[in-house]
Amino acid sequence: MGTVYSHLKELVEPKNTCIGNGINWLRTKFNLKPISNEEFNIPKIFGNFPESPVPMKTAFLITQLGCPNNCDFCITPNFLKYQPLSNKEKIIKFIEELSSESNKDIFLFMVEPNAFYPEQTWNKIFSHFIENSAKIDKNFFIAFEGSLNHINKFDLETIQRKSPIKFLLISYGIESTLRGGYLKNQGNPEKILERLNKLGIVTKQNYILGLPFHTKKNIDLEIGNNLKFHPDLYSVFNFKPIPETPLYNQLKSENRLYDKALPPEFLYAFGFLPFAHEHLGGGFNILKYLFKAIYENEKKSIDIYGNFSNKLLDLFALTNSRKIKWAAKSFIKISSMYFYSFRARMPKTLTTIYKQNSKSIKHKYKNL
Repeated sequence: MGTVYSHLKELVEPKNTCIGNGINWLRTKFNLKPISNEEFNIPKIFGNFPESPVPMKTAFLITQLGCPNNCDFCITPNFLKYQPLSNKEKIIKFIEELSSESNKDIFLFMVEPNAFYPEQTWNKIFSHFIENSAKIDKNFFIAFEGSLNHINKFDLETIQRKSPIKFLLISYGIESTLRGGYLKNQGNPEKILERLNKLGIVTKQNYILGLPFHTKKNIDLEIGNNLKFHPDLYSVFNFKPIPETPLYNQLKSENRLYDKALPPEFLYAFGFLPFAHEHLGGGFNILKYLFKAIYENEKKSIDIYGNFSNKLLDLFALTNSRKIKWAAKSFIKISSMYFYSFRARMPKTLTTIYKQNSKSIKHKYKNL
């Protein structure tokens, strides 16, 4: 992504810079005919589950380019016009072929910034697997990045209970609670999250600190507002202005961006604001707010890996999947190890709760 910065573009020949659809860029580079959406075949890609401390073999699924949302901090809609690449038939065929080629349940990770678009297509896909559930003897545990507003439109209860497709994890962006306008947060995010938690779906909440409108006073409010939600895990990032986005253009017009003397690795470094923030100051000034957020987030979540285990055990009760039971046991072990780090940093009242939770989850596992 660094090549979208004008001073870094100078380091790379334009013909070696891909902006947009990488598939057709590569095909053109190798003198192959560009393909249309109709010609696109879903590739079979396998690897480990992203960011998981437990090595879980996972299949990856991509069905679209871009994102239908247009968030002011995000580069995606500026360089990738939203294009669904796959129709209902291709996606169903891909999933059914995975089932026939494996003798185990399957972890499936959606490799797109906002999953399950177009809505009409995915409603037909979910209906197909509900109607044909007796013909498929595997479970597909799907993890995805998505928006609460969009996922709430589906009949999650029926899909979760009557289909071989099971929602395992959603990573969703709240981004900011102080500014409206993010389509992904329309409706009632807290109530939607409550629905997801009741269904046993692991929930990961992402938000941003250091946005141009954050001040020393309201940045604490931002942290506090996020703590009102009840996900299994929080993830907090500092804002990074990226060329061609509305917030970058705003900072550029205000002459707040650092010049090209800034080492390029700082453009994306966690804990560094690569611009002169009007209220917070630039550079590493954001670190104290990030550390506070991370600390408060962990105090709220307490036993993060235990939370995962608990949800996985509920999913095991629903599916009787050996793969899910194995994953739950692995996260229980990690939770036990992580307790010593938690105890060194947290109040005694919280370590007591951690111990109680851990004991309860181990008891739940033994009783399965």
